[in-house]
Amino acid sequence: MKFKTVQILISILMFSCVSQKPIIKNIDNIDNYTPIYYSNNENSLFLNGVNVYSFGRVYGSTKEGAEILGSKSSISDLFNYPLGKSDYLFTLEPSLSISGKYLVKVNNDFSLIKLNFKRDVDIDIMDVSKMSRVRKIALTIPKQEYEDEKYFIPWSKKNDSFFGFKKDSLFQIFPEKKSKFLLHKNKLYDFIISPSEESALVYANDTLFLYNLITNQNSIIFSVGKILGINRKFLRSFSWSEDESMIAFSEGWKIYFYNIQNGSLEKIKAKEKVFFTEWIDKDNILIVTGDFPSDMSAMQSTKQFKIHLYSFLTKKFNTIHKRYNHEPFNIKPRLSPSKKLILFSERKLNGPYQVKLMTLDGQFENILAEGYLPFWGSPQK
Repeated sequence: MKFKTVQILISILMFSCVSQKPIIKNIDNIDNYTPIYYSNNENSLFLNGVNVYSFGRVYGSTKEGAEILGSKSSISDLFNYPLGKSDYLFTLEPSLSISGKYLVKVNNDFSLIKLNFKRDVDIDIMDVSKMSRVRKIALTIPKQEYEDEKYFIPWSKKNDSFFGFKKDSLFQIFPEKKSKFLLHKNKLYDFIISPSEESALVYANDTLFLYNLITNQNSIIFSVGKILGINRKFLRSFSWSEDESMIAFSEGWKIYFYNIQNGSLEKIKAKEKVFFTEWIDKDNILIVTGDFPSDMSAMQSTKQFKIHLYSFLTKKFNTIHKRYNHEPFNIKPRLSPSKKLILFSERKLNGPYQVKLMTLDGQFENILAEGYLPFWGSPQK
């Protein structure tokens, strides 16, 4: 595995010839001096001794880089999806802590593979500087709506810990010390931790709960409807506003906004299915919509996505970017520290995924590298 370090403003010149939009000429220092990490490929597992995981990095303040050896598969006939495309070893993407010190990946002792279609996965916590395993733990991966949809471990923004659940219990997991128990909820499906890390939105037993992790109190904010006892809805796109006054989530074409201060729930309808939300500020939110053929939409013949800005002031959607013949569920635009840019990956026409940096109005973009599912690291001082 290699970490590639290049200046954002220099790297864009290498790829500007394939960019369909004008390049970004001015980038705020806080963005230009924040490392961007990305997977070098779209799969966690590869054949015939190729790296099991591989990361790259673009970074705005220096050209100097560091090399880190990757993990090699010891089995020559390893399949891309050992247990089929619903295998959660494939679903879980390797990821890095906010400081870049620790890496989490699926445990790659593939000699012990058994047919197991549960969502429990053994993961390794690696010290990147030594490329040695610090801990091995088992986690339950949230159920994904689509076979090819990826899941990232949610890392803390305050330290090198991350959050995960096992057997319906949620923990804060520290690489080199004992995990901290946070809560237990039967039939826990998914969760998202608040920016302050003092609250959690928990999706369990077809119900959304708001938890105060300090007092351990919780309240119900939404219940999923059922027909003859069958869950007919899939909730997704969970996100917190930065000031923790609002929570967004989606079901199909509908987006819900829960006001924590007064307990109100507002609903708006998009013209397509909603796949992702990310708050910009209290008045604006990023929304990804799209279509994808599935058992629930067998008549659809195309796949596509759109990235929108939605304003609570005007109550209008502004589409800033769209692509046809492209899956929508792994388009997860991440807001830059300055809140002036978004970061995401998009597959090149008849080619690999590319890491893209785009202005919030969608008018300018930089193609930084070939890579997949990028995310911002910790701003460098």
